[in-house]
Amino acid sequence: CVNVPMGAVEAGVTARLDYYFSTKNQIFARFINRLTPYVLNGSFAELGTWTRQRDHHSIVVTDTHTFSPSLVNSFYWGWIKDYFIDGEETDGFTPTRADEAIAAIGLQGVNRQGFSVMGFPTIAITGLQQLTQNRGGVNLDQRNFEFNDSLTWSIGAHVLKMGAELRTFRDFS
Repeated sequence: CVNVPMGAVEAGVTARLDYYFSTKNQIFARFINRLTPYVLNGSFAELGTWTRQRDHHSIVVTDTHTFSPSLVNSFYWGWIKDYFIDGEETDGFTPTRADEAIAAIGLQGVNRQGFSVMGFPTIAITGLQQLTQNRGGVNLDQRNFEFNDSLTWSIGAHVLKMGAELRTFRDFS
């Protein structure tokens, strides 16, 4: 089964596999790939509007092997990647760049390195709505991995379960 939704907003692929080697051994696998661009409204029409591009992938594989009615092994492997970058041109829209906004209002003494990312200086005046915009750049860079193998053994009225699990996490936010 493969589902490929394509359009102006999102592109992705989802694939799933169920395979029976025998009545005692079956495997399941799934792959998801999603590239989603967003143009998001802020508090002000042009100034607050911002963009996000999301790149998401995940893979999972499970294998279940029944050696006997009382002895079953389960194997699991999974990986996920989620990446957000804010402020890139999306669907023909380019959000306000902080360096351009700073130059336009004549604000001095900021951005000495000359960075050019989505954003606007936060301006707060008591009694008025705050003027601000999300900052651009990498907002999330996450990769997780998991491996798990377990053996379940039923002996009369008792159940013994043993195995190993490894998880790794990488999260930049």
